[in-house]
Amino acid sequence: MKRAVFLDRDGVVNKAAPKGEYILSRRELQFVSGIESLVKYFRSSGFLVIVVTNQQCIGKGLITKEKVEAINFFLAIEVGINKVYYCPHLADDECECRKPKAGMLFLAEHIDNIDLKTSWMIGDSATDIEAGQKAGCKTVLLIDGERNKEEMQECSPDFLVSSLDQIKFIIK
Repeated sequence: MKRAVFLDRDGVVNKAAPKGEYILSRRELQFVSGIESLVKYFRSSGFLVIVVTNQQCIGKGLITKEKVEAINFFLAIEVGINKVYYCPHLADDECECRKPKAGMLFLAEHIDNIDLKTSWMIGDSATDIEAGQKAGCKTVLLIDGERNKEEMQECSPDFLVSSLDQIKFIIK
């Protein structure tokens, strides 16, 4: 079985869109400083690097699945991500794949032969942390100033960091 590092997309790999808005084209992607070197570090340490992302913009009809897949493909190539799983459903759909449920992580476990107990979930929201915990992963919450400071009150990650550089000291 393989070890994986699961990354949330918007807020960890690329800068999150303003609240209530969505990334709808690859030109809107702005990679978080240090993400390329962090992904390279994980891969050289024997981890698969997998993005798991809620994309309810599809369910809202703002973008097609094909366009989200093209954005995710571009992101994976540019940053060196092994795979991207996404949930296209609305929050009210109560699907099994939408974080905070762990469906995308369980799917990766099955398809990619992942050992979730030796894997990590890195996110910038309580829903990311909860999904990782439900899957049995260790968790890291990335706090980005005031943008998501309230997330510290809503979850209990294994580790709390304020920059991607700090993660290399935690995950080996």
